[in-house]
Amino acid sequence: FIDESKLSLTDIGDRFNINRTTVSKILKKRHIYENLEQPQTKQFKLQKGAFPLVEEALFKWYGAARNANIPINYSVLKEKALSFHQKLRDQNAEIKEAFEASDGWIHKFLKRYDLSSRDIYNCDETGLYYRLGPSRTIAAKSEKCKGTKKDKSRLTILFVTNASGDVKLKPFVIGTSARPRCMKNINFNTLPVKYANNSSAWMTGELWLKWLKWLDSQLTRDSVLLCDNCPAHVDVSNTKFDHLKIVFLPPNTTSVLQPLDAGIIKAFKANYRNLLVKYWIDSFDKNKTLVPINVKQAIDFIGDAWSLVSQLTIKRCWKHVGILPSEVLRQLNLESTSDNFDKSLNLNDLSKLLENLNHLDSEMNMSSDDYLEIDSTCGTFEVPKEDDIINDVLVNNNLVSINLNQKEDDVDDDIEIPLVSKSEALDGFKKYISYLEHLDGIDYEDIKKLKEVNSKADLLEISKLKQQKILNFFTNTKK
Repeated sequence: FIDESKLSLTDIGDRFNINRTTVSKILKKRHIYENLEQPQTKQFKLQKGAFPLVEEALFKWYGAARNANIPINYSVLKEKALSFHQKLRDQNAEIKEAFEASDGWIHKFLKRYDLSSRDIYNCDETGLYYRLGPSRTIAAKSEKCKGTKKDKSRLTILFVTNASGDVKLKPFVIGTSARPRCMKNINFNTLPVKYANNSSAWMTGELWLKWLKWLDSQLTRDSVLLCDNCPAHVDVSNTKFDHLKIVFLPPNTTSVLQPLDAGIIKAFKANYRNLLVKYWIDSFDKNKTLVPINVKQAIDFIGDAWSLVSQLTIKRCWKHVGILPSEVLRQLNLESTSDNFDKSLNLNDLSKLLENLNHLDSEMNMSSDDYLEIDSTCGTFEVPKEDDIINDVLVNNNLVSINLNQKEDDVDDDIEIPLVSKSEALDGFKKYISYLEHLDGIDYEDIKKLKEVNSKADLLEISKLKQQKILNFFTNTKK
């Protein structure tokens, strides 16, 4: 109850998030609303099937069979349902006698237990020589491409996606430096990846556990994560997760059973190399040299390359490995699509870019297929050396300078990116908006979204100014 005599119409509207006019109309009809009878609340319960004991037994068996990678279809489920029904009757359970396990019953069972392609995930690591160019030559002889041919600066990337391909979470990128010099002034929350580091840029048991906890926090439904037996994937059976269940694939089968290994990561690599070669060609046009990229640019390319991996490619790879039950596979709607993954990679664009790059430097002479395999020797984990363990412990506890945890490549090559002033940013933003306004296909909603981000930045600036003014009241007056 609100005493409107003590509050203005605007105050009441603000409290309930409605406008002043609506408040006025409601108050005018207040006597009508107060005399209305209270409606009876309707109780909703989760609908159970006619054979709940059969469903419970079938669901337990289904989960165990799926974890063991046993192929499951309607016929298998029907056979098991009938078997469980008979065994329950043999145990004198209170259960109806007539039971057919029809296709309709199986369908309702799967729907009731919500066994969806959206809830089955796969994760896998890959190594990336993020600066390495398409040269067969070990040593760089030409000054045109200094820092691109033989540079094996590396990152480890962990990808995760679900079977329906509509959930592609941020890649987990592991580098050597906690904060590379080129990212000194960067807010890490704005990056298209989650970033971590250790002295070798490897996946470790500690990082694996941290990532799993983060993944669990991103989920809203009970989900299964399929992963390989990489030594860094330590046992987490004693760790409690809210939504996540981890299932390890059988040893020595990941190249056959893991969807990310069946073409998803290859699609990412094709996109990344496309972006990298295009950058080099553009930089040569401007600077007459092939400028190596830094970690920040590599991270931006990783984010763009991952977003370009299509949902259709992901679905095809899940279908190709054949680990999904028939009912879940039907949810992917792939009956009329081809399984030719190489066509979906569209390597023609990369081949043309490599030809252009070869014209600029004849030593850049790899084919697109060979260039996509260039990371094959880039590992993602190793048993850490004692010196590396000690160094990481010292760094994590702030007992040594963070710079001691950087590789020489990071220190020498990555240049600190200067801060952009607000006035510079605003001038550039206005010019970009003006540019967009001349393009066909751009509408007001597109520009509106950009302006909303600009307004958010303005509010953050104002908030900082207010905080500074408040602190001014607490200056030390003692002399």
